[in-house]
Amino acid sequence: MLVAALYGASRAGNLDRPLVYEGYSYLQPGLSLFNTGHYALDAGVLDPDANTFHKPPLTFLLLGASARCHADPVRGARLVPMLVGLWVVLVPLLATGSVVPSLVILMSPFFYAAAGHIQTDPIVGLLGCSLVTWGMLRLWERREVLRLDTAAQWLIAVGLSTLWLGKLETAVLASAGVGLLSLALPRGMRRQSIVRLLQVSLCGMLLFILVTFLLGLTNAKLFDESVGRVVRTLYTQTDAISRSNEAAGGTVVARHSIFKMFVRYRLPLLFALALLPALISLPRHRARVPLTLLLVGAAVVLAVPYMVLGIRGEGYPRYFLTAFIPLLLLQGKSLSVMSRKVRWSISAVILVVAAVGLLPRTCALMASPGSPTAWYGTVGTRQAVNRLQEVTREGDLVMGPGAALFYLHNRQKLTLESFIHSQARTSQAVALGSQVQAAVVFPRMGIHHSRTPVGCALASLLARDPVIEKVGSWRLIYAPRQRIATGSTLD
Repeated sequence: MLVAALYGASRAGNLDRPLVYEGYSYLQPGLSLFNTGHYALDAGVLDPDANTFHKPPLTFLLLGASARCHADPVRGARLVPMLVGLWVVLVPLLATGSVVPSLVILMSPFFYAAAGHIQTDPIVGLLGCSLVTWGMLRLWERREVLRLDTAAQWLIAVGLSTLWLGKLETAVLASAGVGLLSLALPRGMRRQSIVRLLQVSLCGMLLFILVTFLLGLTNAKLFDESVGRVVRTLYTQTDAISRSNEAAGGTVVARHSIFKMFVRYRLPLLFALALLPALISLPRHRARVPLTLLLVGAAVVLAVPYMVLGIRGEGYPRYFLTAFIPLLLLQGKSLSVMSRKVRWSISAVILVVAAVGLLPRTCALMASPGSPTAWYGTVGTRQAVNRLQEVTREGDLVMGPGAALFYLHNRQKLTLESFIHSQARTSQAVALGSQVQAAVVFPRMGIHHSRTPVGCALASLLARDPVIEKVGSWRLIYAPRQRIATGSTLD
């Protein structure tokens, strides 16, 4: 109860943070389904029926259901990663009996940020992988009885089903991890475990296909436009990431960027603290070597593909969240086999180092009004949109990121995501430029550079001698007919 109370007190501030980056595209489809019966995403005038099938639907459905039950849909949606984060804090305590991993998670800035991030990895990724890893742990520890543990089978089945419904690539990686575990089990259990894995994976894939297909029908989309599009998007996104890394100087540059994010969220220290008890206990408990290899191997399987591809995320290395679940379970299990004196000593060292190395960073994120994840440090989103609402009229065409324009009412929207990745769509956005009455953008988007998509689309508005105001991290640009005395302007 104390751990849960500490978690709630420390994470409550995340509920009031505004949407960032792709958050609106994960929130809106589920919310639309529960409000109108249509699983749809309106990405503005250029893409009123945007692709809602870029990921399996479980994350969207959870966010939409939670948002529908709350007066503030964004606050309601943030309850989902927050509740998943609570589960993740409790899993090591339930699985290993040690409170140390739970306290380390509470002090970690990486997991603090995850508790408010509207994305797949902090929700279905953590939920599914925590269930699967706990099931794998139980299965391995009860292998001597030469029969599959029922609770372990259920944990793995529910975890893999969650992943197949939420994130295909993680489901494949987790299934591979369970498959490797099955091969390491005694001969009498090996065949049965592999058969169960195949059955669960097949059921998970069929459930994904059925739910996705039915959701597609709510918006008149057939199999190829729903299920087929999810599968194709997985391939096209991987290909796009590879081409983006090549354009930016290769995966070496991408990995350097990832390491910088690791340092920001103190992941090297979190990794060292997770492995410390295992390194200390192994010389005296050689029988624990297979378990150590199992859990470290699970972490490697979950993390290495993203590192090899150089997938950077959007300023927050969310892809590596799941890899820390097996490592933290290993920390708890390693502490449990030590003598009481050694266990207390090592636990004290871990908690002191975490309090010195992790907690100050977490407290800084808690105190900061800026985003702790994507669009790192961004402030003033709601204020900028409120100002935009004041200086525009009903029906005006407004340009900006979808996450910011989500808060705007009774305006036509030209979202940046609907055109910045397509040359043809950029040309359409430029053609609409004369109708754009206002925009909310970041300075780094190249608003004054004619070679960038945003700069091209804004050229017509900038040619009208607009007012440019600074609101937090944003630049608010609006046509002269909307001039209002209030607000700070920039030359």
